[in-house]
Amino acid sequence: MTAKSVPKELPVGDGLLKQIRTGQFQENVARVVLDIESIDDFQIFPIFEPFRIVVDVTGEKRADALPPVPGATPRTWTVVLDPGHGGKDPGAMSRRGDRESRLVLAIAKEAKAVLERDGRVNVVMTRATDHFISLPQRTAIANQADADLFVSIHINSARNRNAYGIETYHFAPRAREEDRELVAAENATALESVLEMDEILAALNLSYKKVESNSLATLAQTHLLTRTRALHGDVPSRKVRSAPFYVLMGAKMPAVLVECGFITSNTELGRLKNNNYQRALGEGIADAVRAYIDEYNEG
Repeated sequence: MTAKSVPKELPVGDGLLKQIRTGQFQENVARVVLDIESIDDFQIFPIFEPFRIVVDVTGEKRADALPPVPGATPRTWTVVLDPGHGGKDPGAMSRRGDRESRLVLAIAKEAKAVLERDGRVNVVMTRATDHFISLPQRTAIANQADADLFVSIHINSARNRNAYGIETYHFAPRAREEDRELVAAENATALESVLEMDEILAALNLSYKKVESNSLATLAQTHLLTRTRALHGDVPSRKVRSAPFYVLMGAKMPAVLVECGFITSNTELGRLKNNNYQRALGEGIADAVRAYIDEYNEG
């Protein structure tokens, strides 16, 4: 498609968007103007392979997004649990052929079972079986469900077979150098693309729940360590970190990505395959969600 084939004005008139106007006055610069009629919230984020920029506009706020009224019945929170990878995308793999996608699904199911016993929480799973689902679809599921919280569950890998421990991420436009290999793996892209993405994201006006996501990440890291250290006291904390994970980028709600351990560590792999340890990880995630809800209600 050439610039001449794109209409300069495209009427929409859907109550949110009046029209779209386009123009290209420089060879390498295109301009798109959205004439807004009614807007409550918006998100702007890129999606790669193929590259495009998504502008997600909403015109209504949910009634239950308002602060709770004293004495009112507590609202139901919708929490999306996202087991990473799946199907044709196994994620990280051990030398014995253990797949990250299957292990994180087991952990997510443990978290779901705990949260469903809490009358305040409605759980949505991005996938309930070992099947493939794309990164944009995952946050789209959360956004369409009007989710309050989003937790993406993963297992790490490293060239260093002695690396192990738990770390929790929230979104940031730039990746630190030591995290770029992990970002490339989870984003299913090359390291060079991560560097390019850093520049693109830094230039975009991204709206994301930074403070709330950091709070949820801190709670997740704390409760995951509490639960797992009750079984194995030597589980190290790799701390709360931030990086530009695609799966967190388009989320309209507080969103975190949990790395539950290293599939490349023989010691940690044995634990990750153990039902009791999977249950402890699931309980840690559920504890973090419930603690976040408690802090919100108290605030």
